[in-house]
Amino acid sequence: MSAAPRILMLAPEPVLQPRGTPMSVFHRLRALSALGYEVDLLTYPLGTPIEILGVRVLRVWRPWGLRRIAIGPSFPKLLLDAFMVVAALGCLLRRRYAAIHSHEEMVFAAALYARWFRLPHVYDMHSSLPQQLRNWRKWYARPLSRVADRMERWAIRRSQVLITICQALTDQVRAIDPVKPLVTIENAATLDQPHTPQALAALRAEHDVTGAPLIVYTGNFEPYQGVELLLESFAHVVRSLPAARLMIVGGGTREIELKRAWAQAHGVAAAIRFVGTVPPQAVSAYLAMADVLVSPRITGTNTPLKIYAYLKSGKPVVATDLSTHTQTLSAQTAFLAAPEPAALGAALHTALTDQPRARA
Repeated sequence: MSAAPRILMLAPEPVLQPRGTPMSVFHRLRALSALGYEVDLLTYPLGTPIEILGVRVLRVWRPWGLRRIAIGPSFPKLLLDAFMVVAALGCLLRRRYAAIHSHEEMVFAAALYARWFRLPHVYDMHSSLPQQLRNWRKWYARPLSRVADRMERWAIRRSQVLITICQALTDQVRAIDPVKPLVTIENAATLDQPHTPQALAALRAEHDVTGAPLIVYTGNFEPYQGVELLLESFAHVVRSLPAARLMIVGGGTREIELKRAWAQAHGVAAAIRFVGTVPPQAVSAYLAMADVLVSPRITGTNTPLKIYAYLKSGKPVVATDLSTHTQTLSAQTAFLAAPEPAALGAALHTALTDQPRARA
């Protein structure tokens, strides 16, 4: 009996954490395991341990004092990526693999290694790296993005197969290589868990929102997510619907302190619950107990993975009327609003109070 084919997966992410790309990596691993593959996952030395049949998790060395890795480019991420490049070469020299599966910026090393070791290479494209750099808001980000654009084009052409997570990325790949084998996989960023009405009622009581019209946001506090816009919009909601509550699931301690200070200064702190980061398996409970789910993203073209989890929950969704959302959502499936406080606030108010439309 022959051994199962083994894949080397390179994921420059903290696997597992409750955010988009790490959750996608987790779902890819589950799918490959179900298909009978074995996988060596090379990843960052951060994140909740995972156990999946046939998956061996290899973590690079963690520099002293590193406790978390920020979203987007950073020196710690660059350092960990360098460790991954070296470790990946070591893996390829020690073991025989059937293919290399790379995520995000590991595509560049993977494309080279695939050529050297004559292996098929799958590029899992979760975002456009040049666009990430342009959103970084550093003075040197734009010139770096031009270099990254050329590198990304090279990587796309050197990969045998691509996976994209939304139509915008699919269109981008097709503009570079119209015939490249490609599949789009739109998967949710949560782990499904059953929740009894009693458990959800207890969770509401824990956060002191029993009986309140509840808006829930899940995600990080990066500028593109529009958390500031959400807070300003919610201030409009509270003025017309004082019983409403906003629950924000995600964010680090310092980020939450800054947002709580804003809420205090604008007189809405009592109506906002900052939950912080929760384990991936807990996110679905917060979605299930919401009356309305919101995605206030203000920039970008990728569909936020949370949108699929929002839709799957069956709860009314409010989102900004931008292509990042409208390539998946429409006026028939969500409350769409211009990305400005009064408009988004009005949409949130309608979603909470217009029950027939919310159910539809």
